[in-house]
Amino acid sequence: MTFHWKDLTPWRRVKGVAFSLLYLLFCLWAGPFWLIFLPLIIDYYFLHIIKWGWYKNIRNKTLRTICSWVADIIYCVVAVTLIFAFFFQNFAIPTSSLEKTLLVGDYLFVSKLSYGPRSPMTPLTMPLTHNTMPVIGGKSYMEKPQLPYKRLKGFGQVKEGDLVVFNFPAGDTVAVKQPNPDYYTWKKLVGREDLWNRPDFYGEIVYRPVDRRDHYVKRCVALPGQTLSIRDNQIYIDGKAQKNPRNMELNYLVKMTSELTIDQVDELGISYDDVRAAKSEEIAASAGSGLLDSASTKPQIIYHLPLTKAMLAKLPSLPSFVKAVVEPTPLGPLYPLDYETGWTRDNYGPILIPAKGMTVPLNRLNLA
Repeated sequence: MTFHWKDLTPWRRVKGVAFSLLYLLFCLWAGPFWLIFLPLIIDYYFLHIIKWGWYKNIRNKTLRTICSWVADIIYCVVAVTLIFAFFFQNFAIPTSSLEKTLLVGDYLFVSKLSYGPRSPMTPLTMPLTHNTMPVIGGKSYMEKPQLPYKRLKGFGQVKEGDLVVFNFPAGDTVAVKQPNPDYYTWKKLVGREDLWNRPDFYGEIVYRPVDRRDHYVKRCVALPGQTLSIRDNQIYIDGKAQKNPRNMELNYLVKMTSELTIDQVDELGISYDDVRAAKSEEIAASAGSGLLDSASTKPQIIYHLPLTKAMLAKLPSLPSFVKAVVEPTPLGPLYPLDYETGWTRDNYGPILIPAKGMTVPLNRLNLA
């Protein structure tokens, strides 16, 4: 087949040249690997060696319509997959860790251009999935081939206070049925043998590449080169107490003489997903706080609730309210695992966050 430029309509020439140049710029940014698709773009707009619209000549109208729909769907899936990989991606908020800023069930679009997207490392994957096949379960990607880790240049860098979506660092090994807490915490709690020999409870133990680890969203409170510490639930950066967000929540154990009603939960502004009875170990850890009264003849119902200062101030207006105390540091292992630091979740650090070019002498206390 001979290519004749003059046979193309002016609009197709403009579209072909513009799209080809834009794709070349994309390849300069994303890397030479993506040049493999450039011949297809050139053929689609100019050469027509491949019969792209072959289905339009099908005589059967129903079959022609089905083929047209399939072609449109494939085009959309490819386009959306590239957009999600390099520009922005949608996420749903599964937990209340950022409640009052991001709510459970919220859908949001996250810009990957802000800090620079990471090139896909496992290119052979089911489109529009992350690490698990919908409905049937199982891996949604092929582990081979794997491309090297590469982060592209973005418009900025992480700043203090930013909300950041990232792949969970300890998510390289996962107990599929019990992903939270992470595999390493489970191994510390129950031992490796129990973890691997109870697939009925823990599920299959799988390894996940960096780009297939679960997504987390958290707020950045400290930057490289700074020293972070927590004292009585107050964050300190380089020894200076930080200003707390107006709607910051802490977990409380709340004693009531009757169950909370739906109207009371709504009045307090608590998410229904966060209303639960305190566990026995949580109540036991609160010994000495005066939460439980062995001499009381009234019902003693203990709730575990996340509350802001404003919500805490509303509690005394409830007729059945008795007392609220900040949840004691939960029992169990704390990062770094197997290191007896004496730290707790409420009193943590100080820990130095390494920065590029910094020299950090390693010892047995800071190696982890």
